[in-house]
Amino acid sequence: MDSFSKSDPFARLVIVGEGGSETEVGRTEVIQDTQTPKWAQGIKLDYHFEESQTVEQTVATVLLHLHLLVFHKEMCLSLHIMHSINERYINVSGSRGSLGQR
Repeated sequence: MDSFSKSDPFARLVIVGEGGSETEVGRTEVIQDTQTPKWAQGIKLDYHFEESQTVEQTVATVLLHLHLLVFHKEMCLSLHIMHSINERYINVSGSRGSLGQR
């Protein structure tokens, strides 16, 4: 990347273990010269419902061989999944209620 072009972003997913240890689950390819990346491949993550898994999502950009942080989010995976299920599939309407998308 030269200093006059757009970002060269990539995404990274990390599991944070007890004691703060980090294990990288996956990383996408670097997309050259874009501000709106669309990665060709996702990152698969094993979900263990009996464990509390803390996940860090990071999007960074490559600039002169350095990784500059663009976005960072840390979350509890089980809470995120439960929130997503509630937001996507539970829609109570009328006296009987129904399941579906909001």
